[in-house]
Amino acid sequence: MNDDNNMTKKPSLNYFEPSILTKSILKNFKKIVLINFFIGIFAIFFSLSLNNIYQSEIKLILKQEIQSPASNISMAIPINIGSSSGYEINLIRSILSSRDFFKILYEDDSFIALIDAIHHYDEKTKKIVFDSKKINKNGDWVLLNGNSLKPSFEISYKSFKGYFSSSVDQSSGIVNLNFEHVSPHESKLLLEKIYLDLNAYLKDLKLNEIERKINFLNQSYMEATIQDIKKNISSLLQNEIEKKAILLSSENIYFDLIDSSSKGIRVAPKRSLIVLLISIVSLALSIFYYLIRYFNNHAK
Repeated sequence: MNDDNNMTKKPSLNYFEPSILTKSILKNFKKIVLINFFIGIFAIFFSLSLNNIYQSEIKLILKQEIQSPASNISMAIPINIGSSSGYEINLIRSILSSRDFFKILYEDDSFIALIDAIHHYDEKTKKIVFDSKKINKNGDWVLLNGNSLKPSFEISYKSFKGYFSSSVDQSSGIVNLNFEHVSPHESKLLLEKIYLDLNAYLKDLKLNEIERKINFLNQSYMEATIQDIKKNISSLLQNEIEKKAILLSSENIYFDLIDSSSKGIRVAPKRSLIVLLISIVSLALSIFYYLIRYFNNHAK
């Protein structure tokens, strides 16, 4: 009785036995090759359909000091690179990622259109093709029920962060500004705009600070009754006025330019890597699928 039961029992199937694995793969070899051939073709066309991404870069170094060559007055902007505080470096780093700075860029509709309303970039004509649902033939934002379809500030800010990146080296004071875009020409122009707006923003911050000091010193001078105090205030006031004059005459108060922006260099997509990864995943999944089928059929 026991012998009959033993004879009717099916032999156990060792899923990880090399011969079993080989048999299951060889049996479905042609199917696996055919599936991966078509998926490989799909991967190639998919990678070719992706827009090229071009990156432009500007490399700067923070100025150590700005002095008046004529009167040798104290520094208009005290910058001590590598100092314990690193205030200016932290200031630059914070401004580059701040929403207040992006407000300047957001006011420029053409800038926002180039990051939020692109349909594609025509490599043959070297022109940007905008989404006709967002940008009209005149290059303005489409109006819907009297409201502009220009994205909200927060949406544009998130889009901007996807295009723009920056780094500030604490020890050397070297600043890298990078902008990625589907157009190599626009990546250069947009990065230059960011650089110029950054200079203007920093300049306004410093001028506003000096203006507040001048107003305070003027008020203090008017209220002072002791002549020596008036004299000291007058000296401080003159110093601030000289700083203001230096700032007004300087286009760039924080940076020395190391490398100016050039036409964007293609950095993505990495098409060969995309095709390779899709092919490897496809091969692994197809083999796994036919192994499961083989085991299920022989387990019954």
